[in-house]
Amino acid sequence: VEVATLQFKADTRELTKAEARLNRLSKAANSAEHNLDDMNDEMKKGSSVAKGMGKAVLGLASALGTMAVAGKIIEVAREFDVVSASLKTVTGSTEGAQRAFNQIQQFAATTPYDLQQVSNAFVKLMAFGLDPSEEALTSYGNTASAMGKDLNQMIEAVADAATGEFERLKEFGIKARQE
Repeated sequence: VEVATLQFKADTRELTKAEARLNRLSKAANSAEHNLDDMNDEMKKGSSVAKGMGKAVLGLASALGTMAVAGKIIEVAREFDVVSASLKTVTGSTEGAQRAFNQIQQFAATTPYDLQQVSNAFVKLMAFGLDPSEEALTSYGNTASAMGKDLNQMIEAVADAATGEFERLKEFGIKARQE
Protein backbone atom coordinates (compact mmCIF):
# COMPACT_ATOMS: atom_id res chain seq x y z
CA VAL A 1 0.00 0.00 0.00
CA GLU A 2 2.87 2.38 0.87
CA VAL A 3 4.56 1.70 -2.48
CA ALA A 4 1.29 2.30 -4.32
CA THR A 5 0.80 5.55 -2.42
CA LEU A 6 4.32 6.70 -3.31
CA GLN A 7 3.73 5.72 -6.92
CA PHE A 8 0.42 7.60 -6.97
CA LYS A 9 2.14 10.70 -5.57
CA ALA A 10 4.94 10.44 -8.12
CA ASP A 11 2.46 9.98 -10.96
CA THR A 12 0.40 12.90 -9.67
CA ARG A 13 3.50 15.13 -9.65
CA GLU A 14 4.31 14.14 -13.22
CA LEU A 15 0.74 14.81 -14.35
CA THR A 16 0.82 18.19 -12.61
CA LYS A 17 4.04 19.04 -14.45
CA ALA A 18 2.51 17.98 -17.77
CA GLU A 19 -0.60 20.03 -17.02
CA ALA A 20 1.56 23.07 -16.28
CA ARG A 21 3.37 22.60 -19.60
CA LEU A 22 0.04 22.37 -21.42
CA ASN A 23 -1.15 25.54 -19.67
CA ARG A 24 1.98 27.37 -20.80
CA LEU A 25 1.41 26.14 -24.34
CA SER A 26 -2.18 27.30 -24.20
CA LYS A 27 -1.05 30.76 -23.08
CA ALA A 28 1.48 30.84 -25.91
CA ALA A 29 -1.22 29.87 -28.40
CA ASN A 30 -3.49 32.63 -27.07
CA SER A 31 -0.64 35.10 -27.37
CA ALA A 32 0.00 33.95 -30.94
CA GLU A 33 -3.68 34.40 -31.74
CA HIS A 34 -3.55 37.92 -30.31
CA ASN A 35 -0.50 38.66 -32.46
CA LEU A 36 -2.36 37.33 -35.49
CA ASP A 37 -5.23 39.69 -34.72
CA ASP A 38 -2.74 42.56 -34.60
CA MET A 39 -1.31 41.45 -37.94
CA ASN A 40 -4.81 41.28 -39.33
CA ASP A 41 -5.38 44.89 -38.29
CA GLU A 42 -2.26 45.83 -40.22
CA MET A 43 -3.64 44.04 -43.27
CA LYS A 44 -6.71 46.28 -43.32
CA LYS A 45 -5.09 48.29 -46.06
CA GLY A 46 -5.34 45.24 -48.34
CA SER A 47 -8.49 43.69 -49.79
CA SER A 48 -11.00 42.06 -47.49
CA VAL A 49 -10.50 38.70 -49.27
CA ALA A 50 -6.73 38.80 -48.72
CA LYS A 51 -7.26 39.80 -45.12
CA GLY A 52 -9.65 36.92 -44.47
CA MET A 53 -7.43 34.38 -46.19
CA GLY A 54 -4.37 35.59 -44.31
CA LYS A 55 -6.10 35.35 -40.94
CA ALA A 56 -7.52 31.90 -41.74
CA VAL A 57 -4.15 30.54 -42.86
CA LEU A 58 -2.30 31.98 -39.87
CA GLY A 59 -4.98 30.78 -37.45
CA LEU A 60 -4.86 27.28 -38.93
CA ALA A 61 -1.07 27.21 -38.71
CA SER A 62 -1.21 28.30 -35.08
CA ALA A 63 -3.82 25.67 -34.20
CA LEU A 64 -1.88 22.89 -35.97
CA GLY A 65 1.34 23.88 -34.20
CA THR A 66 -0.38 23.85 -30.81
CA MET A 67 -1.91 20.44 -31.51
CA ALA A 68 1.47 19.03 -32.58
CA VAL A 69 3.17 20.29 -29.42
CA ALA A 70 0.38 18.92 -27.21
CA GLY A 71 0.62 15.55 -28.98
CA LYS A 72 4.37 15.46 -28.40
CA ILE A 73 3.90 16.22 -24.69
CA ILE A 74 1.42 13.37 -24.37
CA GLU A 75 3.80 11.02 -26.21
CA VAL A 76 6.70 11.96 -23.92
CA ALA A 77 4.51 11.50 -20.83
CA ARG A 78 3.49 8.05 -22.08
CA GLU A 79 7.14 7.08 -22.71
CA PHE A 80 8.06 8.32 -19.23
CA ASP A 81 5.34 6.15 -17.69
CA VAL A 82 6.68 3.06 -19.50
CA VAL A 83 10.26 3.78 -18.43
CA SER A 84 9.14 4.46 -14.85
CA ALA A 85 7.22 1.20 -14.65
CA SER A 86 10.15 -0.77 -16.10
CA LEU A 87 12.60 0.79 -13.67
CA LYS A 88 10.34 0.00 -10.71
CA THR A 89 10.11 -3.59 -11.85
CA VAL A 90 13.84 -4.18 -12.31
CA THR A 91 14.96 -2.21 -9.24
CA GLY A 92 12.19 -3.54 -7.01
CA SER A 93 11.17 -0.19 -5.52
CA THR A 94 10.09 3.36 -6.25
CA GLU A 95 13.21 4.69 -4.52
CA GLY A 96 15.45 2.40 -6.55
CA ALA A 97 13.69 3.46 -9.72
CA GLN A 98 14.25 7.12 -8.87
CA ARG A 99 17.96 6.55 -8.19
CA ALA A 100 18.27 4.63 -11.45
CA PHE A 101 16.43 7.34 -13.37
CA ASN A 102 18.76 10.00 -11.96
CA GLN A 103 21.76 7.92 -13.04
CA ILE A 104 20.24 7.43 -16.50
CA GLN A 105 19.53 11.15 -16.90
CA GLN A 106 23.09 12.05 -15.96
CA PHE A 107 24.53 9.48 -18.36
CA ALA A 108 22.23 10.52 -21.23
CA ALA A 109 23.17 14.17 -20.74
CA THR A 110 26.88 13.42 -21.25
CA THR A 111 26.66 10.95 -24.14
CA PRO A 112 25.23 10.92 -27.66
CA TYR A 113 22.50 8.55 -26.49
CA ASP A 114 19.03 9.83 -25.67
CA LEU A 115 17.14 9.17 -22.47
CA GLN A 116 15.00 6.42 -24.00
CA GLN A 117 18.01 4.49 -25.39
CA VAL A 118 19.85 4.66 -22.08
CA SER A 119 16.72 3.69 -20.14
CA ASN A 120 16.14 0.68 -22.37
CA ALA A 121 19.78 -0.36 -22.03
CA PHE A 122 19.66 -0.01 -18.24
CA VAL A 123 16.45 -2.04 -17.96
CA LYS A 124 17.79 -4.82 -20.22
CA LEU A 125 21.04 -5.07 -18.31
CA MET A 126 19.20 -5.24 -14.98
CA ALA A 127 16.73 -7.81 -16.34
CA PHE A 128 19.63 -10.03 -17.43
CA GLY A 129 21.34 -9.63 -14.06
CA LEU A 130 24.18 -7.56 -15.53
CA ASP A 131 25.81 -4.41 -14.16
CA PRO A 132 24.22 -1.21 -15.53
CA SER A 133 26.83 1.05 -13.91
CA GLU A 134 27.99 4.23 -15.58
CA GLU A 135 31.34 2.59 -16.34
CA ALA A 136 29.67 -0.41 -17.99
CA LEU A 137 27.28 1.76 -20.00
CA THR A 138 30.17 4.00 -21.08
CA SER A 139 32.18 1.00 -22.23
CA TYR A 140 29.24 -0.50 -24.12
CA GLY A 141 28.40 2.88 -25.62
CA ASN A 142 31.99 3.51 -26.75
CA THR A 143 32.19 0.07 -28.35
CA ALA A 144 28.86 0.55 -30.13
CA SER A 145 29.87 4.01 -31.40
CA ALA A 146 33.24 2.76 -32.62
CA MET A 147 31.53 0.08 -34.68
CA GLY A 148 28.73 2.33 -35.97
CA LYS A 149 26.10 0.39 -34.07
CA ASP A 150 23.42 1.52 -31.68
CA LEU A 151 23.62 1.03 -27.93
CA ASN A 152 20.72 -1.43 -27.90
CA GLN A 153 22.55 -3.76 -30.31
CA MET A 154 25.58 -3.80 -28.02
CA ILE A 155 23.49 -4.47 -24.93
CA GLU A 156 21.77 -7.38 -26.65
CA ALA A 157 25.14 -8.79 -27.75
CA VAL A 158 26.42 -8.57 -24.16
CA ALA A 159 23.25 -10.18 -22.87
CA ASP A 160 23.66 -13.02 -25.38
CA ALA A 161 27.29 -13.46 -24.33
CA ALA A 162 26.21 -13.74 -20.70
CA THR A 163 24.22 -16.82 -21.70
CA GLY A 164 27.11 -18.34 -23.68
CA GLU A 165 26.05 -17.12 -27.13
CA PHE A 166 28.96 -15.17 -28.62
CA GLU A 167 27.88 -14.82 -32.24
CA ARG A 168 26.58 -11.25 -31.93
CA LEU A 169 29.81 -10.05 -30.33
CA LYS A 170 31.51 -10.63 -33.69
CA GLU A 171 29.51 -7.68 -35.09
CA PHE A 172 31.56 -5.53 -32.70
CA GLY A 173 34.91 -7.08 -33.56
CA ILE A 174 34.97 -9.12 -30.37
CA LYS A 175 36.02 -12.74 -30.57
CA ALA A 176 34.99 -14.88 -27.63
CA ARG A 177 34.84 -18.55 -26.80
CA GLN A 178 33.78 -20.61 -23.87
CA GLU A 179 36.21 -22.85 -22.05
